[in-house]
Amino acid sequence: MSYQIGKTGNFFQENNEMITLAINVNDLIHNHEICYYDAGLNQDHHDQGYQRKPGLPRISKIANSLERTIASDNFLPIPTSITLSDRGVNYKFTDGKLDIVDGKFKLIDGQHRILAYKKAIEDLGCESLKTHYLPCTIILIEKLDHLSDLQKKELELKHFNTINGEAKSVPVDLGTALLVNLYQAGALKSDEYDDSRIMSMEVVIKLNDESGPWVNKILMPNNSAYKISEWKSDPKLKHLRLVKSTSLVTSLKPLLKYLDNNVFTPLTTRETKLQTVYTILDNYWTVIKSRMPFAITDARDHVLQKSPGIFSLHFLLIELCKVIKASDEKLTDINSFEKRLNSQELEFMTEEFWSNDKDNPGEATKFGSMKGFKALSEVMLKDVISCSQNQADRYSATEVF
Repeated sequence: MSYQIGKTGNFFQENNEMITLAINVNDLIHNHEICYYDAGLNQDHHDQGYQRKPGLPRISKIANSLERTIASDNFLPIPTSITLSDRGVNYKFTDGKLDIVDGKFKLIDGQHRILAYKKAIEDLGCESLKTHYLPCTIILIEKLDHLSDLQKKELELKHFNTINGEAKSVPVDLGTALLVNLYQAGALKSDEYDDSRIMSMEVVIKLNDESGPWVNKILMPNNSAYKISEWKSDPKLKHLRLVKSTSLVTSLKPLLKYLDNNVFTPLTTRETKLQTVYTILDNYWTVIKSRMPFAITDARDHVLQKSPGIFSLHFLLIELCKVIKASDEKLTDINSFEKRLNSQELEFMTEEFWSNDKDNPGEATKFGSMKGFKALSEVMLKDVISCSQNQADRYSATEVF
């Protein structure tokens, strides 16, 4: 007994219509375009995109692999689907055939594969690749007449983020930053995406722009880390653009969850939440900087503003917030942190503790995983509690005498 499954052509997921078909590589190369993000353009500019620039080494690696396997007759196909949008394209799809009148399909996912094929054909002489077909899924956006051109592009961005942020795990710091732009422009409802992710990114942007310990320390989306040659021209650049925005976003989400569940109420506005989170972080890191200034100014020589520091210190921050809240003190008062972090006996509040000097590494460099960062935060919390108790004991003894 046999039975049929599947279908070719168009299909739906809820109200989202798509087309699946195979497109000749040569036709695909000439009938698609990639919308790159330009930091110099506003989000609502008609030429603004959402893709980051491609990784040239990755393109070369795929292209060389294609050339090598073609030459050795060991070629294996690339069966994964390229994802396109029909925004701005005038075309007809009938009887399984696609006839383009004008316009180019916008590439949502698969730029490295297409550019690698292009490089292999044009630079490595693999002419036979022109006749290959690649599976493609076209998301139908253009026919949504109730949407403006900007709204169609915003919908395309949402598909991009879903594919790259949910369906597969790749760096999506640029997509997250663009989601922030969409949210702030009123084009994105908070329940359409994880709002803690959007708010965390908003806080990170604010830290990088305004907070003394963090100004220009964060490698923001579509920026590049400064090169050693640039350090030589301006030594200060060595210690800027140090940690990726995605790392900070991830480190902040547990803090936001704690505050949502234990501090904020249903009546707390989103604006108040954002400002509160920023103020807590700014105060916290300002106190840390006052105790360990060189670990901030010479950040690349330490791990304080790298993963060991940001994750362990943000785990510790949650515990400190619990202590401060239980003491009926204000989380937004810098004195609440100074009171608990000012002891000269705190072992982790020294630059040596966070040093990544290869000849004399600090204690913090021994913790190299998320489990380790959590363990480090527990060590620091015990240190804080112990020092606080010692201070209380000394105060009590003074009172007696």
